[in-house]
Amino acid sequence: MVTKLYFTIIIAILALSCDGRYRKFKSKAEVLTELNLKEAFSKEIHIIPENPVQIVTDTVLNNGFKIKIHYYSQKDSVFVGSKINNTEDETYFKNFEATINIQNGEHKKHSVTLNKASFKDFETAAFWNRAVMQFVWIDFEASNEEFVYLNTAFNIVNTSVFKDFRISINKYGIVNIQQVNTLPNTI
Repeated sequence: MVTKLYFTIIIAILALSCDGRYRKFKSKAEVLTELNLKEAFSKEIHIIPENPVQIVTDTVLNNGFKIKIHYYSQKDSVFVGSKINNTEDETYFKNFEATINIQNGEHKKHSVTLNKASFKDFETAAFWNRAVMQFVWIDFEASNEEFVYLNTAFNIVNTSVFKDFRISINKYGIVNIQQVNTLPNTI
């Protein structure tokens, strides 16, 4: 009998102290606004690319160079690219980086990492805060017995603003970077 009484009292306390009865007829948006949580739940965040990206290219040139390019998205390096139609929706873009391993027959293997910091002297900080490395590729025609030439491009997302660069790496691993001036709309 006593246990039934305790059980009834506990159920009564739980039922009477139940918070939220007054919210039963309110919409979810009204409840979130009341609790100052509407902005947190109505903001949409997009991250591009959503999943990690890795591209590995392994090439042996006829001049004796062995080149391995590992191009990948950095998981901890993102920047705000844009807000969509003046809403709270934001798009974040991941930065990319390339690690290049070069070996020329008789010389030891050299490793070079290319990212925004490698090119910071060629453009303003405002450009680099919004730019993404597009890709890195080998310039087969320009490469010779002494140098491997690579090209890369940076783009400000959702614009037609590009900066192109040529990277030369000699058989001793010394890197030289030059900006390539191209005209708009050239192919």
